[in-house]
Amino acid sequence: MIDFKKLMVVIYVIAAISAIFLCSKMIGTINKTIKPEKIVYAKMDNLNLRVDPSEGSMVIITVKKGDKLIFLEEKGEWIKVATGSFSGYVKKENISESPVK
Repeated sequence: MIDFKKLMVVIYVIAAISAIFLCSKMIGTINKTIKPEKIVYAKMDNLNLRVDPSEGSMVIITVKKGDKLIFLEEKGEWIKVATGSFSGYVKKENISESPVK
């Protein structure tokens, strides 16, 4: 006769081992695709973070001199950055790769 309790334990253990194996494979794949963040800094007070790379584009927020921004991409004389939950464009000339006081 089949002992259903033992069978359920074996099924549970196999499922747990499979889940651990799959998660470790997924994490390995994710770690290979994530790039480290490049931090840049605002060189001026009231630096406008804009929706598009254009002087006429709507301002999302303003950041203060020395604020840390996460570099996302470069488009000509503009750089797309993120801060908090916002992302947008700032002029390259207003950004420093080293901390600003």
